[in-house]
Amino acid sequence: MFVSIDTVPDPAGDTADVLREKAGDALVALLQPLEQRALILVTRWPDAVSASPPPAAAETRRFERSETVVADDPTEPVYAQLIWFDGPRSSHQSEMINRASRERIWPAARSVTGAVGALIATAEDGALCTVAFLTSLQTVEDVQQAILSAALLPWEDAALLTGPDRVQLARVLAHNFPG
Repeated sequence: MFVSIDTVPDPAGDTADVLREKAGDALVALLQPLEQRALILVTRWPDAVSASPPPAAAETRRFERSETVVADDPTEPVYAQLIWFDGPRSSHQSEMINRASRERIWPAARSVTGAVGALIATAEDGALCTVAFLTSLQTVEDVQQAILSAALLPWEDAALLTGPDRVQLARVLAHNFPG
């Protein structure tokens, strides 16, 4: 599955409805970052051809692989946190980050009440973006604490597990994410 993350200006205020309609079933989430007026449209497509950017997209990022993790009893997400690991990264480093996400980070996060789930997307150049869905700002803090408290697994190489290049916090305006 292909994932696209598009930043779209929202000058008129009606852009959100247009984006929801255009994305249809491909919509994962429509987000309003707390620090900017532009909207972020996260969509999942069956192939690269379908993943065309919205007409007004100011910035588009494509990911060739994706994985979704969902809490045992997901609730309605209110916030999303986009965690960006820029490329290029080696395929080995990218896979180690994905494996750490599956085996250590998500198990630590899913134990926190209010952690709904996450979409983990990987690009051809090894860049990654995790879009984590949460119910409150307190959940964001609690998940971060749970992850930081989780011990590295024996196979993890701390040198390959660098922190994210940037993190964005956003309100969830619409979503088709399970929950």
